[in-house]
Amino acid sequence: MPSASEDSVAAEALRTRLKAALAKWRDRARGKIFKLKQAAEDTAKADELRLFGEVLKVNLPQVRRGAESVTLPNIFGGPDLKIPLEKAKSPAENMRAYFKHYQKALRGQEEVARRLAAEDRSLLRMSGVDDEIAAAGSEGLTRIEARLQEQGLLPRALKMREIVRPEKKGPKHFISADGLDILVGRNAVENEGLSLRLARGNDAWFHAEDKAGAHVVVRLPSGTELPQETLLDAATLAVYHSKLRGRPVAEVTWTLAKWVTRARGAPAGTVIVQKGKTLRLRVEPARLERLMEPARKLGEE
Repeated sequence: MPSASEDSVAAEALRTRLKAALAKWRDRARGKIFKLKQAAEDTAKADELRLFGEVLKVNLPQVRRGAESVTLPNIFGGPDLKIPLEKAKSPAENMRAYFKHYQKALRGQEEVARRLAAEDRSLLRMSGVDDEIAAAGSEGLTRIEARLQEQGLLPRALKMREIVRPEKKGPKHFISADGLDILVGRNAVENEGLSLRLARGNDAWFHAEDKAGAHVVVRLPSGTELPQETLLDAATLAVYHSKLRGRPVAEVTWTLAKWVTRARGAPAGTVIVQKGKTLRLRVEPARLERLMEPARKLGEE
């Protein structure tokens, strides 16, 4: 039976471990909040996008097709507005594009606000735990340890045989905003298996354009079209799992899996893509965070 002094040493060791785990969790939460606030700044242009769309709507006859920009009166007051335009689009198409970008930025604002509120609530909920740890005795510390383990803030003790984990095999699995399965190859061999054997003909296939990276496949139920949000989710994962990771804007090739074939005589994972489309993607930090969070919990980032 352990002596009182041994119990005291064990309790203090546990107290120290709990404090360290809580501090680590708090640092990670603050890091998430910092990134989310940066994402909020990226989506803060929603009101400007809507303003540009409204001003174009009122002044369409005055906008010349092929212009790179147009200066128009601000219908809500204030100085005139210089509005950038896409030369290849008609005035009406430019107007619709601004409204579309506005809706997208608005959704981003809502998602970032929701996640920020959740992180703030978590910090508030854990604010009193330091005092609990400082005041608790041996039994109280054990109860706090179990509680933190249940909340995922502290790893459970592992038996020695559990420490050696088998190598992960098979594609990484993500869920899109529309609830569809997205599969991501881990290496060249997996990429080939995913694209040429696992993927069904009408599944959607993605790859970072002209850069080494993972093959990404969206499982599409028979007879369904690829939703816009899922398309953006899959493209974001293709960029993240490629040499383009970290770039704010990147180009992604996508097509149906039936148009992807193996390149004969080439290394594993090298494919030929027919009927490929190029998507110029602006990587949204909030979207990437939503997709990656479940994977991080499983240690598969």
